[in-house]
Amino acid sequence: MNCDTAPLIDETEAARFLNLANGTLANWRWKGIGPRYIRLSNNRIRYRMNDLTQWVNGRCVETES
Repeated sequence: MNCDTAPLIDETEAARFLNLANGTLANWRWKGIGPRYIRLSNNRIRYRMNDLTQWVNGRCVETES
């Protein structure tokens, strides 16, 4: 796992970027799904924008014309 030095954003900013509720991100972490995150301590979760963008891009679905 590569943890680069990209700026970190908090859960509220990550949820806003993904257009989700904060609780959804917390639920996904509990289930072991969703975008990569960084646990600084039990109460301090952070995300990197490039991880969020990569996660979203991995969910693109191509439709047939």
